[in-house]
Amino acid sequence: VFIPLKNVNLLYYYAYETSNPSSPLYHHFLTKEQVKKLFYPKSQFKRVLSYLESKGFKVLLTSADSVIVASGTVGMIEKYLGVNVVEVSNGTLSYYTSYGTPTINAYVVATNISKIFFAHPSTLVTQSMLEKFRQQLPNYTFAIEAYWPTVLQKVYNETPLFEKGYMGQNYTIGILDFYGDPYIYQQLVDFDKITGLPNPPNFTIIPIGPYNPGLGIATGWAGEISLDVEIAHTMAPKANIILYIANGNCLLPTVISYIVSQDKVDVLSQSFGIPESIFPLLTGEQFYTCVVLTDEYYAMGVAEGITFFASSGDAGGSGYSNGPIGAVNYPSTSPFVIAAGGTTTYVQFPNGSYYQTAWSNYGFVPDGINYGGSTGGVSIIEPKPWYQWSLPTPKTYPNGRMTPDVSANADVFPGIYIVCPFNVTAITGGTSEASPLLAGLTVELESYLHEKLGLLNPVLYELAENQSTYTKVFYPITFGYNIPWVAKYGYNLVTGWGTINLGNLAYYIQKVKEEPSLSIEVTILNASGVTPKEFMPGQQMLISANITYEGKVVSNGTFYALVEGVEGNLTEVKLTYDPISKIWYGELTLPRNANGILFVVVYGKYDGIEGVGFVETFSGYFVTFEEPIPF
Repeated sequence: VFIPLKNVNLLYYYAYETSNPSSPLYHHFLTKEQVKKLFYPKSQFKRVLSYLESKGFKVLLTSADSVIVASGTVGMIEKYLGVNVVEVSNGTLSYYTSYGTPTINAYVVATNISKIFFAHPSTLVTQSMLEKFRQQLPNYTFAIEAYWPTVLQKVYNETPLFEKGYMGQNYTIGILDFYGDPYIYQQLVDFDKITGLPNPPNFTIIPIGPYNPGLGIATGWAGEISLDVEIAHTMAPKANIILYIANGNCLLPTVISYIVSQDKVDVLSQSFGIPESIFPLLTGEQFYTCVVLTDEYYAMGVAEGITFFASSGDAGGSGYSNGPIGAVNYPSTSPFVIAAGGTTTYVQFPNGSYYQTAWSNYGFVPDGINYGGSTGGVSIIEPKPWYQWSLPTPKTYPNGRMTPDVSANADVFPGIYIVCPFNVTAITGGTSEASPLLAGLTVELESYLHEKLGLLNPVLYELAENQSTYTKVFYPITFGYNIPWVAKYGYNLVTGWGTINLGNLAYYIQKVKEEPSLSIEVTILNASGVTPKEFMPGQQMLISANITYEGKVVSNGTFYALVEGVEGNLTEVKLTYDPISKIWYGELTLPRNANGILFVVVYGKYDGIEGVGFVETFSGYFVTFEEPIPF
């Protein structure tokens, strides 16, 4: 059960402003108490919780005073919550889900569809998989070679920070996985003995939902956890680690809301992804819950200063779909998450010299054959975020979020050694490696700078688009491909901007030039004067903007409200200033193609000073495809 958050407009305002180097709120993150006061619907939460308990539901988990996970019979759900429950099956996979309009003032989603998404790690390549691929596929470049991941500290130029005594201390890496690994701490101790690394100051496991770590062995998640913990620890050996283990039936917004409400981590690695090609099979309620609501909790985490990473995928540019255009993965496509692509790192021993290329693949569709390569492409559900506006969209593709943003080591030829359950050494890789690796690098950077960094994308893109800093902060990857995309100098859909030179980033991130900027807080309402769960094409939208500069109201200038979707810039209206309310207003009618996730962007200029603000919303119908899958 999801109770709508309060002040969602402020949620996006703080997520944007705390990430904008030119904003007076840059890196002035909200405290846990401020987040509670601004966004938690505490009164409504208590009423719904009391109602559920009074009707006999067993409450399993609550978070952010807005999420309640409870269990009950189908009869109880249908009688007391007003939704119907059905089982859906294609003969191979099955899950139950709900439909209908709830009788309580909340989103009610009764489903275990997440067990399909998270049944097994989606971005992990294991040694057993390598052996299988080598037998099945005619690729004579296959080799079983690996090195211990400590050599990667030099590749990403961590040495200057290590030499100054900064190794991630006083900051915490968060890692999100599913099911569990009953032996992970013993594995980490053994890994440290082999590599000579110090044990982390604190290592904590926090379950989210019912917890049975033995299931991690059966599902393969134990191997994923081994990789995530050990590579993140390698990059920041003295950082604390919190390993969140979610129950496989938990919906993603439940999990993210729980982590954000705790506010215990500085970064969060997510080595999994849900292919966007799956979303046409979902119901509208499932899509809204899994994507739109999850985006809200990611934005809340960003406002707190959490840096989110997610693996872009392991199937190249066309491997997660049934057609040639490919499909990218959520949550790497969320505007509040950094998408981690993959590279190949060749290391010369004993001197440690190295060469990096894109993690390339050679296959085409169908899904499952085109395996092994950095996934990149264009989202069909998330519009292009503000920090990517300067990047051209490939011809014939939607105006969507492009991935990856940056990349790190992922190839398994050569791979890295890790210690798996029962202290067995194995070779592994995938963008499952890239996400926690980058999370470790980020905590290392935070340790050096003595501050949390939140959403790094805006400042990373600013440094990358400046030719005087691009090749200093990044290693451009100019060789490789993922079909149909090719790695090249500058941004590309194989490796993003390339890999990070952490030693140089630590210097140049402090030199980012701050331009004067307006602060713009955007609110959208329907004709009834409320912010709805969703709009519809043809519906009236009222837009208001509180625009300030250095804390003073801006009453002059030229400002516009723009509605952006995956089909591009859909409509625009000029705003008018009201001297009584001291707010800028505009009114527009959403066009017929205003469908899906929309960004309502207010932009403009006053006395030569520019500013941008936005909110995210949803508009239109959601169509569920049964057969055939459209892409």
